[in-house]
Amino acid sequence: GLTLADGARRFALGGIEGVHLTGRGAAARVAAHCAGGALVILGAAFDGPAPGDCRLIDRSLLARTGALAISPAGAGELTLRSARVAAGARLWEWH
Repeated sequence: GLTLADGARRFALGGIEGVHLTGRGAAARVAAHCAGGALVILGAAFDGPAPGDCRLIDRSLLARTGALAISPAGAGELTLRSARVAAGARLWEWH
């Protein structure tokens, strides 16, 4: 389940701790949650690389990949699959 504390929605996925940060100041709170291989999902763009040992998904990454499906892959690993990869090229998307 999800727990809400200090503006962060916490969850676990396949033994990996995760947190979803939204709202004003969410980007400033990334560093506090970016440790131990955690999954940090940020509802805004983050300037620069993840500030520690975490997997960071931010608005900039989602703009490039589209929606992501995240699933446990065993032994503390996650598999991320992009909707764009799953759906393939669409006729109305010109590159």
